[in-house]
Amino acid sequence: MNADPGLRTRGEVRWGLAVFGFAMLLAYAGLYPFTGWTTRGVNLLAFILTPGVSGRAPWSDMVANVLAYIPFGLFLVRWRRDRARRLDAIVIPALIGALLSFAIEFLQQFLPVRIASLTDILANTTGTIIGAYLASIRTAESVAWRMVTRRRHQWFRPGRLADLGLIVIGLWTLSQLAPLVPSLDLGNIRQGLSPAWQTLQHPDRFSFMQWATYALYIAGLALLALTLAAPGKRVFGRFFVFVACVLLAKILIMTRQLSLEAVTGALAALGLALQFVRLPLEKTARVSASFIVCGFAVAELASDSAGMTTPFHWIPFASAMEHPLIGLEAIIDVSWPAAALAYLARFASPPDQQRLVRMRGALLLALLVFGLEWYQQHLPGRVGDITTVLLTTGTWMLFWWIPVTDAGVDTSEVDGAGPTPSGNRGRM
Repeated sequence: MNADPGLRTRGEVRWGLAVFGFAMLLAYAGLYPFTGWTTRGVNLLAFILTPGVSGRAPWSDMVANVLAYIPFGLFLVRWRRDRARRLDAIVIPALIGALLSFAIEFLQQFLPVRIASLTDILANTTGTIIGAYLASIRTAESVAWRMVTRRRHQWFRPGRLADLGLIVIGLWTLSQLAPLVPSLDLGNIRQGLSPAWQTLQHPDRFSFMQWATYALYIAGLALLALTLAAPGKRVFGRFFVFVACVLLAKILIMTRQLSLEAVTGALAALGLALQFVRLPLEKTARVSASFIVCGFAVAELASDSAGMTTPFHWIPFASAMEHPLIGLEAIIDVSWPAAALAYLARFASPPDQQRLVRMRGALLLALLVFGLEWYQQHLPGRVGDITTVLLTTGTWMLFWWIPVTDAGVDTSEVDGAGPTPSGNRGRM
C-alpha cells in the first residue's frame, strides 16, 4: 500500500526543517563567536589552493568534523527519499554537504579566531557521505538492510515507536564508544585498562557517584529493552551481554577507558533491574524512566573536590567548540537520556493524553535540567551550561516530533502505550 500523500508531504516538511535546522547549527558552530570580522590579510581561496597554510589538523578535530556532518547527510537522504535514485541518493547530499562546508570555511577567512581549512571540508564531506550511505541502505533493495530488518523484526516489536527505543540504545552505545576510532596498539590497550587497575590498587579512588550513574543508567536501559521485545523473546540476558561487549570495547577505542565503576555498576544494574522484570510493560516503562532520571541527576551532581567553581555559561555550545571532540561526546552524553525519557513517555501514555504529556514533560525536563545546571556553580570541578538545557529539551521535543504512525502499521501498536501494557513478554 502506498503511503498517504498527506503523510508523505508532512514527512518531507519535517525532514526539510531538520535539514535547515541542522545546517544552521553547523553554521553557528563554524562561525562562532561572530565577532572581529576583517578583510585585512585575507587571500581569498588560499586555503583551497595552498592547503598547507592551515597547518595539519589534529586527528581529534578531523574525527569531530566527520561525526558532526553524519546527521546532516542522513537528514538530507530522508528529506529527498521520494525523489532520489540509487546514485544521487549519495552524490547529491555529498555535494550539498561539501557546498555548506565550503561556505562556512570561506567565511572563516574573515574571522581571525577561526582557521579555514581544506582538511575540514574533506572531513565534513566524508561525514555527509557516511550519513547519506547509512540512510540510503534503508531500502527494500539493500541486502544489508534486509539482514538488519530481519533480525530487528525477529527480536523486537514492529513499528516506528520501537525504532525510537532502539535508537536510544544506539545513542547510549555511541556515548560509550565515541569517537569510534579503534586501536590495537599495546600502549592504548594499557591506557584503556589503567583506571580499573589504578582503582584496584587504590580503593580510595573509587567514585561512588560514577558507580551509581552506571548502575541507574544501565538498569533503566535494561527495562527499556523489555518494552521493545517481541512476544516470547528473551532480551533481558542478551541486553547485559551486549552491555558487557560495549564496556570491553572501550579498551580498544582511543581516548576511552574502562573503569571499575563501570564494571561494578553494570553488575549492580543487573541485580537492580531483576527486581522489576515481572511488572506490566507500562509500569516497566515508568520504572525505567525513574532510573534514568535519577542516573542523570547523580551524573549532574558529581563533583571534583580538587576543582574550582565557575559561573554559569549562558552562550550555547561555547564550551563544546573549545574542544570539538570532547564537546561532541558531551552532547551525546546529555542527549540520550532525554531521548530515552521521550520514548518511554510515548510508550506509557495513552493516545488522548500524549499532547499534554509532551508539553508538560518538556517544561518539567527543562526546569529540572536548568536547576541541576544552575546548582553546578556551587560544585567544584563542574560547569553549569545552558547548552545542556537546550540539548535535553530539544532532544525530548525531537523524539516527540518524529511520527510513529505510517501506512500499513497498526496505530494501536505504535501510537499509544504499546501492545497491551499488562503483558509480560520478552522478560527473561
